[in-house]
Amino acid sequence: MRKYFAIFVFVVLVAGLCVPPVFAQASGSVKGVAKDAEGKPFVGAVVEFMNQDNGQKYNL
Repeated sequence: MRKYFAIFVFVVLVAGLCVPPVFAQASGSVKGVAKDAEGKPFVGAVVEFMNQDNGQKYNL
């Protein structure tokens, strides 16, 4: 009985340590307006975000 309890506690501890990296991959949001020098918004502009850690690019 005590052996199974120790295994259960170990599994719960390992599972708890795995949870934060999963939530770190949650999506976020960015809001704003792309404007030219006169303050007018760009028409048909493409905004590109790049993850500097892995080089992945996101086009909006």
